[in-house]
Amino acid sequence: MHICAALPLNLPASLKPPAGPARRATWHWSLLLALLFSGCAALPNEVARPISTALVNPSGTALGQAVAARARAAGTRNDSGFALVSSVELAFTSRMTLIKAAQKTLDLQYYAVHFDDSTEGLFEALREAAGRGVRIRILLDDFNTAGKNAQVLKLALERNIELRLFIPLPSGCASPFFRI
Repeated sequence: MHICAALPLNLPASLKPPAGPARRATWHWSLLLALLFSGCAALPNEVARPISTALVNPSGTALGQAVAARARAAGTRNDSGFALVSSVELAFTSRMTLIKAAQKTLDLQYYAVHFDDSTEGLFEALREAAGRGVRIRILLDDFNTAGKNAQVLKLALERNIELRLFIPLPSGCASPFFRI
């Protein structure tokens, strides 16, 4: 079967395989090699990025003071902390509350962002915080930024929002099969 007959494409004459079995085979091998080598494309090793550091004095904010007071009461160090949250609803409302209360900076890390109504609300809250002058840093695994989920990449265009991708992949690799 002729490969162009199997594809529902109207290719220009210059892209159609030439006549004759030997010429068609050469054209098909050339096309296959071009596709294989394009799959070897890589991102640059080093990209100039501004140095970004955590807030030096977090106790200068209302939330920082509340966290420091809670850490002192519990007798723990206040340089890091986390809380286990038992429900999706509580996790989302807690996140939204923290975003709305942010005064200086927000640092977010996500493995997967699936674009839906809740994500859209989260992004809108982040844009509003950035508009208030809050510096927002987001670290995201690039594996989940394809297709509809690529909407998260638009945040990088907003003022005061810095988006960095963990293990960035060449653009256009929408299929999970080709992203592995």
